[in-house]
Amino acid sequence: MLCGYPPFYGNTDREILDAVKKMEFDFDGPEWMGVSKDGKDLIKKMITKPHLRLTPAQVLEHPWLKNR
Repeated sequence: MLCGYPPFYGNTDREILDAVKKMEFDFDGPEWMGVSKDGKDLIKKMITKPHLRLTPAQVLEHPWLKNR
């Protein structure tokens, strides 16, 4: 993980699962401040709806990984 926890929030496991299903996430916490724009972009593209999600090959070509 890039910041120590996933970008989905909730007070219970059920709330977190509902946020995942609804694609409700953000990078507002202070821990995310140290994560680059490219890092956040990669995460967004990996946790989107399946038909929009990056393939493994596309992940490997993403600038965040290419610049490492």
